[in-house]
Amino acid sequence: MDTYNEAGELCKHGTSAAAMNFVSSWLNHFSQVKPFPIHCEFLSGESVTISKGNKIYNALLQGGVVLLHVFLEVGHYVLLTGIEDDNVLLFDPYYEEEGTPEFDAEYYTEGISFINDQPKKANRAISMERLNRFSKGYYEMGEFSCREALIMFNTRNPDYT
Repeated sequence: MDTYNEAGELCKHGTSAAAMNFVSSWLNHFSQVKPFPIHCEFLSGESVTISKGNKIYNALLQGGVVLLHVFLEVGHYVLLTGIEDDNVLLFDPYYEEEGTPEFDAEYYTEGISFINDQPKKANRAISMERLNRFSKGYYEMGEFSCREALIMFNTRNPDYT
């Protein structure tokens, strides 16, 4: 939340890639000087894709999480928490319920499933195909120039490598 909107108001236009990169560096430095078990890696551009064997996919399999920039009519961050088959599990901080007219389109969009019974794991499952799209529809990453991801590992997790 470090950018300005059209009226010149700070923190009213989202978070920049520079701020995400700073958070990554800060957390890594903090974990070097304190017993803080987090290691981060900031990715942008063409390195932000999700497919079997790549960095983001492997991080999720190893118990890491990924803060990912996607679109929901505007730029938006979600937290990826896992992989199941060809779907990515995530937490989206926007709370929505079926039956709310302005949100119904998202509920009935192909490649998006709402999860209501896993409060400590995820509230959405999104197909990898949808996430990797170059357009700016629901839960799509858009062009490479828009893509940002912050991978976070718990270094105490036995799966961390």
